[in-house]
Amino acid sequence: MEVDKNVFRAYDIRGIFPTQINEELANKIGKSFGNLIGAGKEVIIGKDLRSSGENLKNALIEGLSYSGVYVIDIGTVPTPVVYFVICNEKKDGGAIVTGSHLSSGWNGIKLCKENGLPLTYETGIGKIKDKVIEGEFYEFTEKGKVVKREFIDKYVQYLLSKIEINRKLKIIVDIGNGSCGEVAKKLFENLNCEVKFLFPEPDETFPNHIPDPLREETLKYLREEVIKNEGDIGIAYDGDGDRIGVVDEKGNIIRSDILLILIAKSALEKEKNLRFLFEVRCSRLTSEIIKKSGGIPEFVRVGHSYIMKEARKKKAIGGELSGHFYFPEYYYDDGFFASLKILEILSNSDKKLSEMVNFGEYYSSPEIRISYPDDKKFEFVERVKEIFVKKRYEVITVDGARIEFESGWGLVRASNTEPKLVLRFEGKSKESLEEIKNKIMGVIREEAEKDGIKI
Repeated sequence: MEVDKNVFRAYDIRGIFPTQINEELANKIGKSFGNLIGAGKEVIIGKDLRSSGENLKNALIEGLSYSGVYVIDIGTVPTPVVYFVICNEKKDGGAIVTGSHLSSGWNGIKLCKENGLPLTYETGIGKIKDKVIEGEFYEFTEKGKVVKREFIDKYVQYLLSKIEINRKLKIIVDIGNGSCGEVAKKLFENLNCEVKFLFPEPDETFPNHIPDPLREETLKYLREEVIKNEGDIGIAYDGDGDRIGVVDEKGNIIRSDILLILIAKSALEKEKNLRFLFEVRCSRLTSEIIKKSGGIPEFVRVGHSYIMKEARKKKAIGGELSGHFYFPEYYYDDGFFASLKILEILSNSDKKLSEMVNFGEYYSSPEIRISYPDDKKFEFVERVKEIFVKKRYEVITVDGARIEFESGWGLVRASNTEPKLVLRFEGKSKESLEEIKNKIMGVIREEAEKDGIKI
């Protein structure tokens, strides 16, 4: 079998089924991951709703068992449940077979070690890739045993014990036909709130919208239903439940960097000098308001694996524009916990959500994704970075190139999950936004032409 190396990404393994990722590859990943974890260790395995997931999960388990690893199969669950079980049951690691927020046809594997800390390319995925390509694995005479257990009820009760909702809210929840329906229903039906669910039925074809709450088109129905039902808030989950999208009572989409400011201000009312981590796509408002409120802002690399690691090390609250959030009192990123935390903050105020997130305004472009070959995208970003460094602009290089201007900034980075460039621009006015965007896009187009690509 010829292995497509591009499926081994910065913080997961992901590709089209069955051309890029299939049972044979999953079995080899299981063997390699088993060798990395070690014989005799125990791991938690789950999967999302995609039909290809059952065969991939079974092949993964077979590979782990071959390597002497003991497996607890917890069935079809959202990703945060896997993290919870690893931590709560003190196991040695885990994996979930999931296509996450991607459309039907995709699937993948997220891997983590003890304490639910995901593997990155640097901490294990790269080694697993090399081992898979090499094709030589340690086989143990005593195969690892496999047992099946259920943990959803225990997970739900744990989350409910961490949250206190202080007034009755009207909540619209978009499941998006993903893997979150069972957990979401058990959670929200215990909040003493009025709740309406959209698209709760699992359907791997995602007939209503793709399960990506970052996209405006995904939130179309949620916005309409919040307005129609006079809801206090709308919440959408991605396909595997580790990310959220939020709309206010007017149907306005609230970006995740603005939600992080809301979370930060609430936390800083109780304790000053807390540290907040966020990535390079976030608004300049984020750092400005956190500083003004008595907190310590810090840029980190995009990606749940990287931010989770830093958040734990620094006991910080963290957030990403993609809808991931991190809390020091909790183990990992979890869309359910993040949404409950936002509901708790909303329930402690007599203000409308739109009023609570009115922090002022910078003018921002939407996130722009441009197709670019996987084998060229990172080198391309380096070239763009060098051009602006030579022009004596301040360039933040923690992840890609965030080029700072007096009136705003622009970002050029390579996606860690797709063959794409990720661009975003922000300015103090609409005019400065366009000026910054045009200046950077001019360089991008010139450099892309050198690669034979027209943008």
